[in-house]
Amino acid sequence: MVDAVHTAGSSIVVQLEHAGALSQGNRFKSQNLAPSEVLPKGEPLAFYGGAESFSTPIAATKEDIEEVIRGFVASAVRAKSVGFDGVEIHGANGYLFDQFLTDYTNRRTDKYGGSIENRIRLLVEVATAIRQAVGPDFTVGIRIS
Repeated sequence: MVDAVHTAGSSIVVQLEHAGALSQGNRFKSQNLAPSEVLPKGEPLAFYGGAESFSTPIAATKEDIEEVIRGFVASAVRAKSVGFDGVEIHGANGYLFDQFLTDYTNRRTDKYGGSIENRIRLLVEVATAIRQAVGPDFTVGIRIS
């Protein structure tokens, strides 16, 4: 696909996301991860393998946060290695980074909660780590609401 897009004279960027508390049909962990133990609003979509209602997520530990950062970096490096021209970090629509940005879903009292400077910290750390890993000639964008 990447080669076909390049052959047509265009660039291609892949979006990287983590749904956090809104994850549905989660086969990898017993509970969803979020900044705080706050039940998401709304209803899961059966289309995505969701149940009848969201469950209360677990609050991310420092180790979980480090794993999230490593996962985004590894994904960006893989995207670059197969020829993508950049990545977009999905920080909107209620997904994990939006959950950290939003004071309703982020009730943390550590360096990732409270002030806007703290609530934006994870997104900045991920973008910075990606930039360091992929170098200056690779697009790194952020989608926020």
